[in-house]
Amino acid sequence: MSVDANGASPVAASTASSLLQGMVRSPPLLRISERTADTAGSLMSIDSLTRELSDSPARHPS
Repeated sequence: MSVDANGASPVAASTASSLLQGMVRSPPLLRISERTADTAGSLMSIDSLTRELSDSPARHPS
């Protein structure tokens, strides 16, 4: 087994990277990231609704 200058074997490094790629491609993590995106989208729409309400004339008596 060869060892590079950092003292880590290239085999271990490639195994770690392939494990990470497998984790990224796994369906549960994809579903979690989709849910996170959905949650962020709904929070943004709530934020924009709140801004529209706060900008309405009823809240700013002239």
